[in-house]
Amino acid sequence: MQKRFLLVLPIFVFVALAKVTFAQIVFTEIMYDPQGGDTGHEWVEILNQGADPVDLSQCKSKSPCRFIEGGNNHELASASGSPILAPGAYAIIADSPQTFLGDHPGYSGTVVDSSFSLKNTGETIAFKMPDGSVSDTVTYSPDMGATGDGNSLQKIGGVWKSAQPTPGNGDAPAVGDSTNTTATNVTSSTVTSSSANLSTFPADPQIFADAGPQTKIVSVGAPVTLTGRVWGLKKEPIENARMTWAFGDGATAEGATVSHIYYYPGEYTAVLDAASGFFSASDRVRIMAVAPSLTLRTGGDATRSFVAIENFGNDELDLSGWQVVESGKTFVLPKNTFINAHKILTIASEVSGLVVAATTTAALNFPNGTAVPLAGTTTAGAQKISENSTQSTSNSVALSQKSRLRSESQSANALAALSENETGQLPAAESSSLWMWYSGIALLGALGALAIRMTRKKAENGQLVASDFEIIEENDD
Repeated sequence: MQKRFLLVLPIFVFVALAKVTFAQIVFTEIMYDPQGGDTGHEWVEILNQGADPVDLSQCKSKSPCRFIEGGNNHELASASGSPILAPGAYAIIADSPQTFLGDHPGYSGTVVDSSFSLKNTGETIAFKMPDGSVSDTVTYSPDMGATGDGNSLQKIGGVWKSAQPTPGNGDAPAVGDSTNTTATNVTSSTVTSSSANLSTFPADPQIFADAGPQTKIVSVGAPVTLTGRVWGLKKEPIENARMTWAFGDGATAEGATVSHIYYYPGEYTAVLDAASGFFSASDRVRIMAVAPSLTLRTGGDATRSFVAIENFGNDELDLSGWQVVESGKTFVLPKNTFINAHKILTIASEVSGLVVAATTTAALNFPNGTAVPLAGTTTAGAQKISENSTQSTSNSVALSQKSRLRSESQSANALAALSENETGQLPAAESSSLWMWYSGIALLGALGALAIRMTRKKAENGQLVASDFEIIEENDD
């Protein structure tokens, strides 16, 4: 019995050691939402971080080796390069190898073909080894970035980040690190599997940075405030982390909360870099700087008045902290005051405390006190539009002006006609027409008088006979 045990023990040890040193496939890059169309342009990068080579040509037929996407098992077929993935080597799993190689002509590594479609709304992908064990699982979401902007999600320093695609040159954990990661923007969790429990290399501690919303719309010339936050591995806030900002227009700043002004319209990328001790993290915000297209109107009287701000632009604007100034008095719009595209924000005097006289014009300033370039200003008394008013911002005033001019023109014509009637003078065309009528009436009168006189003369001379008269009889049919 003891001899049998001694014979079985080496075999058991050999199998156990083989299990520990078995190759591990992990994900290092995900192109789930390519710029333009998705069809044929989606791909993922994998790395053999184990000690043994992996034959990707086995990932078909009856082998359990599969690429798992959305719960679906996908077979792999060799398309370019060697299907034998050596330790430390990368490979690309492409929905269309031909399209991938066309998009990346400089890539010369291994490409395997698989039929899949990565969801732009996010999902979970996994890789199953030839022995049936799941070597890596990743859950991605659009909140992490790489949403149709040409970037891909990449595992850099153990953290998933959005960056320019680098197929075949991914920055993955060191060889031997088989920690499965669920990718999020500010959190990281370890997924336990049979192979992960055998790893003897712990995951490196990480910190996580958050620069705020992924997209922020700001007005050109208006200060924009950005606030960053940093967490540790256990999701605890790190208060003393150093935060530096690059605003994407050449300017930089340092601090947890910073303010910046974009002077020209365009799309910028503000990047937050955070550091605490030996660890660092980063996050980014897409800044959409738009030129405000606003008009300012005032109306009412000394008893009750209003100030109306109209947004002629195509974007919602944040007016938090903006100032309405009139006759030395200032009303500051409260935080979270927004005006939608093509809408009007009306502020009553009961709210602002501003009494706008009919002959005065209010001003609109940014939070720092600089004047907002307005497309037009209007007062209730004069309806006067500034010289730099655009046609689109003066439609309503132009209509009122047309109505006023039409009314004034009609009034002027009526007064002119009345004046001419009072003086007894008629226009030349009307006078000529009346003289023609007078001449016709006089001629008809003369002919009638002549006929009557001739009839009377015949009667007096007794020359009227029966033939002078004609009797007309009407027959009833």
